Amino acid sequence: MRNHPYDKLKDHEHKNGIFKSPINQIDNIKLYHWRNDCLPDFIWIALILDYYNREGAFLKLSSIFKEIEDSSFQFDSLQLSYIFSLDKPHQIEFYNILLKYIDVETLSPLTIIFNKNQLFKEYFVIENYRVEDKLIILENIVEYYGTNKSDEATDVQYVILTFYFLIRNKIHLTEKTSEIADYLYKYPKTPHVNDEMKKYRPTVRSIFGAIQDGIYEHNQEFIRLFWRELLKIGGCELIYGEYMNQFTLDENFIEDIKIEFQKLIIENTETELEDSQFNVIIGSSVYALKVLNELVECNLRNKVMGRLCLRIIIEVYITLKFIHKKEQEEPNIWEEYQEYGIGKYKMILIKAREVKEFENSHLNTELIDALVNEQFDEMFLNIEVKYFKKDMRKKAGDVDEKELYDLYYDYESNYAHGLWGAVRESAMLTCVNPLHLGHNVPDVQLNHGLADVLPDAIMVFKKLLSFIDDNYPLSSEFMSKYEVKNE
Repeated sequence: MRNHPYDKLKDHEHKNGIFKSPINQIDNIKLYHWRNDCLPDFIWIALILDYYNREGAFLKLSSIFKEIEDSSFQFDSLQLSYIFSLDKPHQIEFYNILLKYIDVETLSPLTIIFNKNQLFKEYFVIENYRVEDKLIILENIVEYYGTNKSDEATDVQYVILTFYFLIRNKIHLTEKTSEIADYLYKYPKTPHVNDEMKKYRPTVRSIFGAIQDGIYEHNQEFIRLFWRELLKIGGCELIYGEYMNQFTLDENFIEDIKIEFQKLIIENTETELEDSQFNVIIGSSVYALKVLNELVECNLRNKVMGRLCLRIIIEVYITLKFIHKKEQEEPNIWEEYQEYGIGKYKMILIKAREVKEFENSHLNTELIDALVNEQFDEMFLNIEVKYFKKDMRKKAGDVDEKELYDLYYDYESNYAHGLWGAVRESAMLTCVNPLHLGHNVPDVQLNHGLADVLPDAIMVFKKLLSFIDDNYPLSSEFMSKYEVKNE
């Protein structure tokens, strides 16, 4: 698991239901994504660095900057959006300066993006330069120069700082920052493999990040158009989730559980009619077993429904453990839990009676009516809507299963409620074409798989078996065979 400087919840400020990330607690901070928000305006510098390699490119850019300084007008920015905004004579002057030091081929890939800029095309279009070849170059540029902390991206940021420091005098260093000035002086002369660069690179990135908003303005419209044009060019490269299930379930596991449950039912035949605890524990456990069996039989291990199966098993386990703990305080809690469940059915029945008919529906009102009135007439049945709906997180905490809730139940709940995290993971594919900014594509062919949920379902079910054994002992042979440990 990736470590992160802000990976502890305690570092987040909790207020009004929001856990605010530490960096977002800083007032008046503007955050820019280097690849998404900055690279489009400076991609021409990246192309020069890539074409001529680092040392040669720095020399050429230095010469270009000197000529810019002596140009007939004040050249204020290295941004492409700024360059394209210049009037025609000044654009021509700038392009002529560039072409004194670089080959036309260097910036020609940009013509497939800025194909409506006639003046730029006039200078940089090359006949018979295939679109496919241009795309490959642009993909490499975005992939390597678009990663904020890469050596390549740092080189681009250094070039930008140099221009605003030397040419536009927008960056001022004092005696206190002499060490920084020394780093910037040595940076272009030092290969990236040298240890000193471990100090120089972070210095460049931190200065750029701190002052970029003060030295130039981000042209959001230009940036948006840049990526929109690239999205039209070239196909998506989609990644499908394919998981090899290494976990093997003993084929007798579920059958042996059935045998153990049958033994318990036979042993408790005489008390079944009056023992609500037994009925709730074994009945709920059989329900969880049905869910586990469907998970296996229907091969839901890598499916969305598999995650819902795990959530159900967890909820059954935590609920039973919670009720058992509360039994000493509330002796009738098992009966109350049963009444709560039937009361929920009564609520559905009352509402259903207001609807004339149900065509082709699984909602069998006659069956629900029979269940509601099974023990006594429904007129004597109250509908409880609060107590047993207690927050599952609190229930888990009460029975020392907070980790089970935090790491599993909460995650599966995203799937149960169709929240965006679950939708993003299961129904949206990632495009790995660097030019498409990792955009998401709906998995309309339904080919995207998920990680195997069965090992976790077995882990939780063994917890449930351990709980059952504490109340209605299972055979020692079964417990030993499947390594079910008492909690």
